[in-house]
Amino acid sequence: MPFNKIKLNIAGSSYTINSMDSEEHVLAIARTLDQDMREVLEQSPSASVTAAAVLCAMTYLDKLEKS
Repeated sequence: MPFNKIKLNIAGSSYTINSMDSEEHVLAIARTLDQDMREVLEQSPSASVTAAAVLCAMTYLDKLEKS
């Protein structure tokens, strides 16, 4: 199966990734991550983008482990 080259914008940064998943799927999860990170950044204006990403990762892993 060929890789899809997909351009993303998450929390103001651009990324290009290769994925075997559909572009629609990757864009959907990127939108969710972007929204979640922007929410963290709005609630904590002094937080860095890295801190927002770590907090989102912790939240996602917690939900995954509990499911």
